[in-house]
Amino acid sequence: MNSSRLLNIIDHFSGKRIAVIGDLMLDVYLWGKVSRISPEAPVPIVNVSRISSCLGGAANVMRNLVTLGGRSLAFGMVGNDNDGKELCRQLSDYGINPDNVVIDLNRRTTNKQRVIAGMQQLLRIDHEDTVAAPESIRRDIVEKVLELVNKKAVDAVIFEDYAKGMLDASMLNAIIPSAVRNGIITALDPKPGNMDPVKHLTVIKPNKKEAYMLAGM
Repeated sequence: MNSSRLLNIIDHFSGKRIAVIGDLMLDVYLWGKVSRISPEAPVPIVNVSRISSCLGGAANVMRNLVTLGGRSLAFGMVGNDNDGKELCRQLSDYGINPDNVVIDLNRRTTNKQRVIAGMQQLLRIDHEDTVAAPESIRRDIVEKVLELVNKKAVDAVIFEDYAKGMLDASMLNAIIPSAVRNGIITALDPKPGNMDPVKHLTVIKPNKKEAYMLAGM
């Protein structure tokens, strides 16, 4: 693909309405320096100088869409915690309405902390609950997305699966037929093994390793 073709594709993002459903995460970075090794164990001691965070998982896809000029409609869930509040605040900062981000009182917001010394990542610490979302939350999200699809109020629906409990095959199978009837694009970023295969997607976007796993190779 040449640069003019790529720029033409990017230009067509402007004004597109894209619903994104999936696992929302907050990516947190602890930045610091290492000057010595711990006397308690053979591990570096990181003197943290600052902490930053950004949207991760499905929330990162939402951010990318609006950065390219599209409009992102956010669907997902967070916990009733500071990470969930920060994630919704950052969505709002990008002009993404968080009203359809549901709070699940029985789970933590997925938080992935990376400890970085200089430019080297030393460690990642995951805070998450990966149990399936309550059926009431899944039904509510499906109903809201179907309403948009049937009114042709979206141009595409993206399913972002990181196996954190938000998505299952029944949700996709409830939405995809209506999207096909209404000429709306559907895309899946899959997590192999997390859900049964689904049909009639417009596009599926595994990386190389995921493609081999999906093919049973």
